[in-house]
Amino acid sequence: MLIGGLLAVGFAIFALLASPDSSPGPLWIVVGWGVLVFLYGLYRAVKGPSSLDHRRGGTDANGR
Repeated sequence: MLIGGLLAVGFAIFALLASPDSSPGPLWIVVGWGVLVFLYGLYRAVKGPSSLDHRRGGTDANGR
């Protein structure tokens, strides 16, 4: 969540400072991905661990 938020804010500031008179498209795509990562992190923070999460890290998708 923290990484996504920092990525979104950092690239938004960079996009605005780099070219304020035009719209640098690829930088806004990175801002969008940062927002999505932030929202996913916020969702996981609110919802809690998934049933697929393994206690020692990684996932336990095949039920072992």
